[in-house]
Amino acid sequence: MIESPAAPPLPLDAGPADAAPPADWQPLPRRGALLYAAGAGFGLAVPAGFGIGMVASTLLDLPRVPVIIAAALGGLALGSLFGLLRHRRIGWKLDADGFATRRGGLWRTETLVPVSRVQHLIWSAARWNASSALPRWWCTPPARAWRR
Repeated sequence: MIESPAAPPLPLDAGPADAAPPADWQPLPRRGALLYAAGAGFGLAVPAGFGIGMVASTLLDLPRVPVIIAAALGGLALGSLFGLLRHRRIGWKLDADGFATRRGGLWRTETLVPVSRVQHLIWSAARWNASSALPRWWCTPPARAWRR
């Protein structure tokens, strides 16, 4: 009797980090990381500039404008760093169940859109790439004629 080879069992002390990661989850493209980081950076720069800058200039008895600018630049740098780290923790997959996104490191959230609700993700990229050689006015559908 010939048995099929099975995967070797994990050791008893193996935790979730030792298990094989799911191969179907894909990371977001790296070209969007700078925009994501800029959004997070400016989102933290404004409250840091006005909130921390105003409090620090009052408590330290320093000129208000330079302290606000320094706090805003610090918030921009810290927010951009957080944005880059958060962008690496977002993944997506498209399988028989539907389209799913996963985000977060410490608190993980997953969103699944069932395949019955996914309308055109599978074939729209092929259509867009095939029509990229044509002029833009050729690819756009004509406007509907008004009925009288």
